[in-house]
Amino acid sequence: MTTVSGLDAEDGDDGTATLRDLWREFVGLVAPPRATTRTPGEIARYAVDRGLPAAPIHALTEAYRDAEYGRFAPDADRLSRAREALRAVREAVRGEG
Repeated sequence: MTTVSGLDAEDGDDGTATLRDLWREFVGLVAPPRATTRTPGEIARYAVDRGLPAAPIHALTEAYRDAEYGRFAPDADRLSRAREALRAVREAVRGEG
């Protein structure tokens, strides 16, 4: 199984678990109330409304939706963009103090 700290999808994983890990970390950073009953879009809106950067949040949300709902395979490019998006969100959260 791929871990968030590794953020790699090269252990025979199709990338879905990695995107799930990235998404879980994002949700943990944002900490929306009732996260388990919210849609990805609602969680993204909550994060943007909280003042976090919209572009990386939307990129991560779309990558997660694509993987979870089967629109597109989580290829290396999508995983890379999702990692970068999460990195930007992490930096913004740290900057909030």
